[in-house]
Amino acid sequence: MGRKINRLISGVTCLCMAASMVGCASDGADDPADGNNYDNLEVIMPDDVTVDTVVSVSPLKASVMNGGVFEGWGTSLCWWANRIGYSDELSQQAADLFFGDDGLRLNIMRYNIGGGDDPTHNH
Repeated sequence: MGRKINRLISGVTCLCMAASMVGCASDGADDPADGNNYDNLEVIMPDDVTVDTVVSVSPLKASVMNGGVFEGWGTSLCWWANRIGYSDELSQQAADLFFGDDGLRLNIMRYNIGGGDDPTHNH
């Protein structure tokens, strides 16, 4: 049952993200604030149009990771965490906003600690 709920939540999230992008597109109307007049534009299309590659996305052909178990949502702290600095107060605020019950409720955190130091490797 939990797996079905996770798939449902993932599907609804994808639909919400797709629906939110609809508002980002222009409805074809000219924006009078930009000062451009698009009424007399001529669209020139090439006679021979060929498509090099067709890309399609199918959830049926998705590769299975983690045995098909969705583990949660998360974020990488790699670069933006440096902006917070070493302030305990800002670190706690960020943690609450990302992982707290009143925040985004993320449950996975990743931090890039680099490749380490291999003494046998000549950098």
